[in-house]
Amino acid sequence: ALSAVLEKANAKNIPVFGSEEERSALIAYTKKAIVFAETISCGNLVFGCPRNRSIPDNGDIEIALNFFKEIVDTMCGSENSPKIGEFYDKLIMKSLEADEDCGNLLAYNYLSGETITGFNSGRPLFVRGENAQFNIANFMRVQMFSSLGALRVGMDILYDDEKVPVKSMTGAGGYFKTKAGLKYMACAMKTPVSAMETAGEGGPWGMAILAAYATDAQKKSLSDYLNQNVFAECKKETSQPDEKISKSFEVFYERYKKGLAVEKAAVESL
Repeated sequence: ALSAVLEKANAKNIPVFGSEEERSALIAYTKKAIVFAETISCGNLVFGCPRNRSIPDNGDIEIALNFFKEIVDTMCGSENSPKIGEFYDKLIMKSLEADEDCGNLLAYNYLSGETITGFNSGRPLFVRGENAQFNIANFMRVQMFSSLGALRVGMDILYDDEKVPVKSMTGAGGYFKTKAGLKYMACAMKTPVSAMETAGEGGPWGMAILAAYATDAQKKSLSDYLNQNVFAECKKETSQPDEKISKSFEVFYERYKKGLAVEKAAVESL
Protein backbone atom coordinates (compact mmCIF):
# COMPACT_ATOMS: atom_id res chain seq x y z
CA ALA A 1 0.00 0.00 0.00
CA LEU A 2 2.81 2.39 0.87
CA SER A 3 4.55 1.67 -2.43
CA ALA A 4 1.31 2.41 -4.26
CA VAL A 5 0.95 5.75 -2.49
CA LEU A 6 4.46 6.82 -3.49
CA GLU A 7 4.11 5.55 -7.04
CA LYS A 8 0.84 7.42 -7.45
CA ALA A 9 2.66 10.56 -6.34
CA ASN A 10 5.35 9.75 -8.94
CA ALA A 11 8.01 10.22 -6.22
CA LYS A 12 10.06 7.37 -7.64
CA ASN A 13 10.96 9.59 -10.61
CA ILE A 14 12.18 12.53 -8.55
CA PRO A 15 15.97 12.41 -7.94
CA VAL A 16 17.76 13.54 -4.80
CA PHE A 17 20.41 15.24 -6.94
CA GLY A 18 18.00 17.10 -9.21
CA SER A 19 16.97 20.71 -8.81
CA GLU A 20 16.09 22.31 -5.48
CA GLU A 21 12.44 22.19 -6.53
CA GLU A 22 12.66 18.45 -7.25
CA ARG A 23 14.30 17.76 -3.87
CA SER A 24 11.61 19.76 -2.10
CA ALA A 25 8.95 17.70 -3.86
CA LEU A 26 10.71 14.45 -2.94
CA ILE A 27 10.99 15.52 0.70
CA ALA A 28 7.27 16.34 0.74
CA TYR A 29 6.38 12.91 -0.67
CA THR A 30 8.76 11.17 1.75
CA LYS A 31 7.25 12.99 4.73
CA LYS A 32 3.81 11.78 3.64
CA ALA A 33 5.18 8.24 3.47
CA ILE A 34 6.55 8.55 7.01
CA VAL A 35 3.20 9.77 8.34
CA PHE A 36 1.41 6.96 6.49
CA ALA A 37 3.85 4.36 7.82
CA GLU A 38 3.36 5.60 11.37
CA THR A 39 -0.42 5.38 10.94
CA ILE A 40 -0.28 1.70 9.95
CA SER A 41 2.53 0.91 12.48
CA CYS A 42 5.07 0.18 9.75
CA GLY A 43 8.52 0.24 11.36
CA ASN A 44 10.64 -0.12 8.20
CA LEU A 45 10.83 2.08 5.13
CA VAL A 46 12.98 1.60 2.02
CA PHE A 47 13.97 4.82 0.33
CA GLY A 48 12.96 5.10 -3.32
CA CYS A 49 14.13 3.10 -6.29
CA PRO A 50 17.82 2.16 -6.79
CA ARG A 51 18.57 5.01 -9.19
CA ASN A 52 17.53 7.50 -6.53
CA ARG A 53 20.13 6.05 -4.14
CA SER A 54 23.19 6.66 -6.35
CA ILE A 55 25.40 9.76 -6.49
CA PRO A 56 25.87 10.99 -10.09
CA ASP A 57 28.98 12.75 -11.37
CA ASN A 58 27.54 16.13 -10.49
CA GLY A 59 26.28 14.91 -7.12
CA ASP A 60 27.42 16.26 -3.79
CA ILE A 61 27.33 14.25 -0.58
CA GLU A 62 26.45 17.51 1.20
CA ILE A 63 23.17 17.56 -0.71
CA ALA A 64 22.40 13.99 0.37
CA LEU A 65 23.27 14.68 4.01
CA ASN A 66 21.08 17.78 4.13
CA PHE A 67 18.26 15.89 2.43
CA PHE A 68 18.27 13.01 4.90
CA LYS A 69 18.84 15.40 7.79
CA GLU A 70 15.47 16.94 6.99
CA ILE A 71 13.93 13.46 6.86
CA VAL A 72 15.40 12.67 10.29
CA ASP A 73 14.05 15.98 11.59
CA THR A 74 10.61 14.85 10.43
CA MET A 75 10.86 11.52 12.23
CA CYS A 76 12.54 12.72 15.42
CA GLY A 77 11.54 16.33 15.62
CA SER A 78 14.10 19.01 14.84
CA GLU A 79 14.81 19.62 18.53
CA ASN A 80 15.82 15.96 19.02
CA SER A 81 17.65 15.23 15.76
CA PRO A 82 21.47 15.54 15.49
CA LYS A 83 23.15 18.56 13.90
CA ILE A 84 24.68 18.17 10.44
CA GLY A 85 28.20 18.26 11.94
CA GLU A 86 27.25 15.36 14.19
CA PHE A 87 26.27 13.37 11.12
CA TYR A 88 29.77 13.79 9.73
CA ASP A 89 31.35 12.92 13.08
CA LYS A 90 29.30 9.74 13.38
CA LEU A 91 30.12 8.70 9.81
CA ILE A 92 33.84 9.25 10.36
CA MET A 93 33.87 7.41 13.69
CA LYS A 94 32.03 4.54 12.01
CA SER A 95 35.13 4.11 9.83
CA LEU A 96 37.00 2.69 12.83
CA GLU A 97 34.91 -0.47 12.35
CA ALA A 98 36.11 -0.99 8.76
CA ASP A 99 37.74 -4.11 7.36
CA GLU A 100 41.53 -4.20 7.15
CA ASP A 101 41.45 -3.91 3.34
CA CYS A 102 38.72 -1.24 3.40
CA GLY A 103 36.44 -3.74 1.71
CA ASN A 104 38.47 -3.55 -1.53
CA LEU A 105 37.23 0.00 -2.15
CA LEU A 106 39.25 2.87 -3.61
CA ALA A 107 38.65 6.61 -3.94
CA TYR A 108 40.46 9.66 -5.30
CA ASN A 109 39.39 13.16 -4.22
CA TYR A 110 41.18 14.82 -7.13
CA LEU A 111 38.97 17.83 -7.85
CA SER A 112 41.65 19.81 -9.67
CA GLY A 113 44.65 17.52 -9.96
CA GLU A 114 47.48 16.60 -7.58
CA THR A 115 51.00 17.58 -8.61
CA ILE A 116 52.79 15.26 -6.17
CA THR A 117 51.30 12.28 -8.02
CA GLY A 118 51.68 13.84 -11.47
CA PHE A 119 48.17 15.14 -12.16
CA ASN A 120 47.48 18.61 -13.54
CA SER A 121 43.78 17.84 -13.72
CA GLY A 122 41.60 15.51 -11.70
CA ARG A 123 38.40 13.49 -11.73
CA PRO A 124 36.82 12.60 -8.36
CA LEU A 125 36.64 8.83 -8.52
CA PHE A 126 35.21 5.98 -6.47
CA VAL A 127 35.94 2.37 -7.44
CA ARG A 128 35.00 -0.95 -5.88
CA GLY A 129 36.31 -4.40 -6.65
CA GLU A 130 34.26 -7.31 -7.94
CA ASN A 131 33.81 -8.81 -4.47
CA ALA A 132 33.95 -5.56 -2.53
CA GLN A 133 32.43 -5.22 0.92
CA PHE A 134 30.56 -1.98 0.28
CA ASN A 135 29.32 -0.65 3.61
CA ILE A 136 29.44 2.66 5.47
CA ALA A 137 32.48 1.77 7.60
CA ASN A 138 34.61 0.74 4.61
CA PHE A 139 33.37 3.64 2.47
CA MET A 140 34.22 6.21 5.12
CA ARG A 141 37.62 4.76 5.94
CA VAL A 142 38.64 4.79 2.29
CA GLN A 143 37.58 8.45 2.10
CA MET A 144 39.69 9.27 5.16
CA PHE A 145 42.67 7.30 3.87
CA SER A 146 42.39 8.83 0.41
CA SER A 147 42.71 12.30 1.97
CA LEU A 148 46.17 11.21 3.14
CA GLY A 149 47.30 9.40 0.00
CA ALA A 150 49.08 12.27 -1.76
CA LEU A 151 50.51 13.50 1.55
CA ARG A 152 52.03 10.08 2.17
CA VAL A 153 53.58 10.08 -1.32
CA GLY A 154 55.32 13.34 -0.44
CA MET A 155 56.38 12.07 2.97
CA ASP A 156 57.90 8.95 1.38
CA ILE A 157 60.16 11.27 -0.61
CA LEU A 158 61.27 12.94 2.61
CA TYR A 159 61.65 9.64 4.48
CA ASP A 160 63.23 7.45 1.81
CA ASP A 161 65.00 9.80 -0.60
CA GLU A 162 65.93 12.79 1.53
CA LYS A 163 66.38 10.80 4.77
CA VAL A 164 64.60 13.47 6.81
CA PRO A 165 63.97 12.28 10.39
CA VAL A 166 60.56 13.07 11.82
CA LYS A 167 60.00 12.67 15.56
CA SER A 168 56.42 13.92 15.70
CA MET A 169 53.86 16.10 13.94
CA THR A 170 51.20 18.57 15.04
CA GLY A 171 48.07 18.73 12.95
CA ALA A 172 45.38 21.35 12.43
CA GLY A 173 42.22 21.47 10.34
CA GLY A 174 38.85 19.81 9.99
CA TYR A 175 40.48 16.40 9.55
CA PHE A 176 41.12 16.40 13.30
CA LYS A 177 37.56 17.10 14.43
CA THR A 178 37.32 13.44 15.45
CA LYS A 179 39.79 11.11 17.14
CA ALA A 180 39.63 8.88 14.07
CA GLY A 181 41.38 11.55 11.99
CA LEU A 182 44.19 11.78 14.52
CA LYS A 183 44.63 8.00 14.53
CA TYR A 184 44.69 7.78 10.74
CA MET A 185 47.19 10.59 10.34
CA ALA A 186 49.59 8.99 12.84
CA CYS A 187 49.40 5.66 11.02
CA ALA A 188 49.80 7.15 7.55
CA MET A 189 52.74 9.34 8.59
CA LYS A 190 54.34 6.56 10.67
CA THR A 191 54.99 8.93 13.55
CA PRO A 192 53.18 10.31 16.61
CA VAL A 193 50.74 13.07 15.67
CA SER A 194 49.32 15.64 18.08
CA ALA A 195 46.37 17.95 17.71
CA MET A 196 45.41 20.87 19.92
CA GLU A 197 41.88 20.96 21.26
CA THR A 198 41.08 23.74 18.77
CA ALA A 199 42.70 21.93 15.83
CA GLY A 200 39.36 21.13 14.22
CA GLU A 201 38.69 24.82 13.64
CA GLY A 202 41.46 24.92 11.03
CA GLY A 203 42.71 28.17 9.56
CA PRO A 204 46.10 29.28 8.12
CA TRP A 205 47.65 29.61 11.55
CA GLY A 206 50.95 28.11 10.38
CA MET A 207 51.82 31.21 8.37
CA ALA A 208 50.78 33.43 11.28
CA ILE A 209 53.16 31.53 13.56
CA LEU A 210 56.02 31.91 11.08
CA ALA A 211 55.31 35.64 10.86
CA ALA A 212 55.36 35.91 14.65
CA TYR A 213 58.62 33.94 14.75
CA ALA A 214 60.19 36.24 12.18
CA THR A 215 59.43 39.32 14.30
CA ASP A 216 59.80 37.89 17.81
CA ALA A 217 62.21 34.97 17.64
CA GLN A 218 64.39 36.26 20.49
CA LYS A 219 67.34 34.47 18.86
CA LYS A 220 65.68 31.09 19.35
CA SER A 221 65.65 28.31 16.83
CA LEU A 222 62.27 27.66 15.23
CA SER A 223 62.06 24.36 17.11
CA ASP A 224 62.68 26.03 20.47
CA TYR A 225 60.27 28.86 19.64
CA LEU A 226 57.50 26.41 18.83
CA ASN A 227 58.10 24.29 21.92
CA GLN A 228 58.52 27.18 24.37
CA ASN A 229 56.27 29.93 22.96
CA VAL A 230 53.56 28.18 20.97
CA PHE A 231 52.91 24.67 22.23
CA ALA A 232 54.16 24.86 25.83
CA GLU A 233 50.78 25.51 27.51
CA CYS A 234 48.29 24.39 24.90
CA LYS A 235 46.03 21.42 25.53
CA LYS A 236 46.62 18.71 22.99
CA GLU A 237 46.07 15.03 22.35
CA THR A 238 48.71 12.75 20.86
CA SER A 239 48.07 9.57 18.91
CA GLN A 240 50.70 6.89 18.42
CA PRO A 241 50.60 4.75 15.25
CA ASP A 242 48.21 1.86 15.85
CA GLU A 243 49.51 -1.46 14.51
CA LYS A 244 46.18 -2.66 13.15
CA ILE A 245 45.22 0.62 11.51
CA SER A 246 48.75 1.07 10.16
CA LYS A 247 48.53 -2.29 8.43
CA SER A 248 45.15 -1.28 7.02
CA PHE A 249 46.59 1.94 5.64
CA GLU A 250 49.51 0.17 4.01
CA VAL A 251 47.10 -2.21 2.24
CA PHE A 252 45.10 0.79 1.05
CA TYR A 253 48.23 2.74 0.06
CA GLU A 254 49.49 0.01 -2.25
CA ARG A 255 46.09 -0.07 -3.95
CA TYR A 256 46.09 3.74 -4.07
CA LYS A 257 49.40 3.84 -5.96
CA LYS A 258 48.39 1.11 -8.39
CA GLY A 259 45.01 2.73 -8.95
CA LEU A 260 46.58 5.98 -10.14
CA ALA A 261 46.46 4.42 -13.60
CA VAL A 262 42.66 4.33 -13.28
CA GLU A 263 42.59 8.00 -12.30
CA LYS A 264 44.84 8.80 -15.26
CA ALA A 265 42.50 6.98 -17.61
CA ALA A 266 39.55 8.90 -16.19
CA VAL A 267 41.32 12.25 -16.76
CA GLU A 268 42.20 11.28 -20.33
CA SER A 269 38.76 9.90 -21.16
CA LEU A 270 36.32 12.23 -19.39
